Amino acid sequence: MTIKQMSRVKISVFLSLLVSSFFLINKPAVGQSKNELSIGTSPCPTDSSEYFNNCFGERTKKDDRDLTGYKYVGTFVSDQPHGEGVFYYNNGDFYEGDVVNGFAHGTGLLKFSYGDTYEGSFINGYFQGYGVYIFADGTKYEGDFLNDKFHGQGKFIWNNKVRKGDVYIGEFKNNLRTKNGKYIFGKTVRGQIRRLLYACCGWMG
Repeated sequence: MTIKQMSRVKISVFLSLLVSSFFLINKPAVGQSKNELSIGTSPCPTDSSEYFNNCFGERTKKDDRDLTGYKYVGTFVSDQPHGEGVFYYNNGDFYEGDVVNGFAHGTGLLKFSYGDTYEGSFINGYFQGYGVYIFADGTKYEGDFLNDKFHGQGKFIWNNKVRKGDVYIGEFKNNLRTKNGKYIFGKTVRGQIRRLLYACCGWMG
């Protein structure tokens, strides 16, 4: 066997060992799902009173005094909901998304029991940054939030009976629109009547 042939054999053996090692390292442990492997966590203890750390599981918080209790299903770090998960609140609200130290933090979706929804950025449990808030009647705000309030630049689209189709685009402060924006009346009959009344008398309706 020539030196060149011996080198080819050595390279072939090396590649075979490398591939085998890769599959052995990345093989899921017994009882571990692909999901758990992908997020780098193992199942939490079955007893929820135990310490949860770097694991995936669920825990229920009960509070008979009010409706702040919940069931959380997701990842835990240092015995706190942390990573990604879902909160099922006792009052019927529902949150799914990023969680940091027990609070919605990052990007998520919050559905209220009365029909409103918010999807967007959270900081320490508050709507903060860019998001979209949709009321139960279909009225929608999309734009900047600060401490749970419309604050900054945004767009408000009415869908109720009185102002259906009306749109405001511009600045908001503490949930209220300012004069630094543009109000567009809807193309409905009501909208056009209100537009004329506003032009002549300054009445918005």
